Amino acid sequence: MMMKNKMIRAFGLSIVASASIGIANAVDITGNAQVVVLSTITASETASLSFGTIAAFGDGAVAGNTSTLTMPADGSGSSVALDAGTVADSNIVVIAEGNPGSFEVTGAAPNAVLTVAISGGGVDALTDPSSATDHTFDFTPSGIYYTTNGSGNTFTSDTDATGNMVFNVGGTLTTNDTGTTIAAAGDPYDDATYTGTYTVSISY
Repeated sequence: MMMKNKMIRAFGLSIVASASIGIANAVDITGNAQVVVLSTITASETASLSFGTIAAFGDGAVAGNTSTLTMPADGSGSSVALDAGTVADSNIVVIAEGNPGSFEVTGAAPNAVLTVAISGGGVDALTDPSSATDHTFDFTPSGIYYTTNGSGNTFTSDTDATGNMVFNVGGTLTTNDTGTTIAAAGDPYDDATYTGTYTVSISY
């Protein structure tokens, strides 16, 4: 009987020891979190859209008799098209070649896809700011050409590994027709520098 009691006591101690091994100390620690927001995109115009130097002749007698000078966004060179009538009615002659507009985005997210949209121009969009003449041109910005970026993505809207992107904007320039200060067919535009603006919107 004594041997049996010893065995029972030893078994009880074994259970207590096993239970003690499973007990551990607990500790709580506070973790920190943060986020840096850089939603603002920085962009600048590095070259103005230029239609070069031209000789221009409009037709104020017949509606629709216009000529259009197109400047491609890829910088491949301008071209002139006769919209209606003959070159005796309206015409554009390129004297010196122009260039597309160029823009640079900096500080955006690396390797991010951006949305680029252009607006503006329209009827009587290029005018003489000196008011030496009241002749006007219709102007429409058009076409976006993305240059090679550091990510190796050619002609896309992706920024490079540093968050930069360069793109060009082209456009069309059209002589005015009936209802303008161009009086008759083949009237020459006054010598002046005609200017206007358009808007480029860049977003994530």
